[in-house]
Amino acid sequence: VIIEAEAEANGMEIKATLGDIALNTPAGGKKVTLNTNAAAVLSHTSNGDDQDFTIEQVGDNNSSLFINSAGTAADAVVIDASAGGIDILASGAAAGEDIDITATGSSVNLSSNEAVADAVKLNASAGGIDIDALAAKDVNIAGGQVALVSKDDAASAISLTTNIGT
Repeated sequence: VIIEAEAEANGMEIKATLGDIALNTPAGGKKVTLNTNAAAVLSHTSNGDDQDFTIEQVGDNNSSLFINSAGTAADAVVIDASAGGIDILASGAAAGEDIDITATGSSVNLSSNEAVADAVKLNASAGGIDIDALAAKDVNIAGGQVALVSKDDAASAISLTTNIGT
């Protein structure tokens, strides 16, 4: 079935006043596509607070929500909050269900241009922080004053070890 909008300023509207609109394909693995071979936008406009746009995977099963891109540009996937912050949460995760950021063949860069003392902050409120590099590579800490501060009263609370030199 093909449904086309007549040439009108407002396009076409599908409205369900009593329930959801379901788009079902007859077999698993089929797709709902938008504008093949042309740019496409899936958009939501709000005119007030708490009018959120949610994309969700529903069901307490071993299922996932994937956002994939086969694009070859340096910005193949962009998450941009032009007027607010970005939160990445694993709020119901158990041990081992981590937030993993992995770059295969490229670098991971964290940067900020906010002019505050903690523009980039690493905080582990209940555990430690490990910084590891390949044995032949360096870990560089550069900038103004480098301060190592420990709230531990032990004599070895801050320990710097090297195997080069004396």
